[in-house]
Amino acid sequence: MHSSYGNTLSYTPYQYGQGLLPKGNLSEEDLRQAFYRVDRDRNGFISYEELRVALGDDIINQETCRLLLSLYDTNKDGQISFEEFKSLWGYVQKWRECFQNFDKDRNGVIDASELHQALNQFGYRLSYPFCQSLVSKFRSHMPHVMNFGSFIQCCVMLKGFTSGFAAKDVQRRGIATLTYEDFLSIVFMHGTT
Repeated sequence: MHSSYGNTLSYTPYQYGQGLLPKGNLSEEDLRQAFYRVDRDRNGFISYEELRVALGDDIINQETCRLLLSLYDTNKDGQISFEEFKSLWGYVQKWRECFQNFDKDRNGVIDASELHQALNQFGYRLSYPFCQSLVSKFRSHMPHVMNFGSFIQCCVMLKGFTSGFAAKDVQRRGIATLTYEDFLSIVFMHGTT
């Protein structure tokens, strides 16, 4: 198939599941080829649907895909350019390495104990029961564990909530006085897509 990008590409049919992108670190040329392969309409941008297929909806759930798109869609037009995609891909790969470091039993999911260790290493001092609640909230198709996509979603949202809270915690003691509107601002501005 000849594309407007000047290269001959084989095109894998659009399908949900495993994703169309190879795992791991890619050279810029390989990443560019992967980008072109998933740019179904050949407009030079990847939409939400194209990104969802590219990342694989069995790995990255719909909400995480929306969250990632919103983080890297710098002009907020609902699609990402190659440069934005390159940044997003690097971000996902860093999270994948992190996830794999805490998936001690290498079963592709992490439980509350593994999440507790990860968040402690990130500098969060959260209780084990709270980590159990996070796993319950962000669990994958299996009870008591979260998959890679849910892990990204949880950590990105936690970081956003923490940033919003930190702006109100002027003495840096983990205590803040919030109005209801302050609270809603943190939730809607930092925690959702």
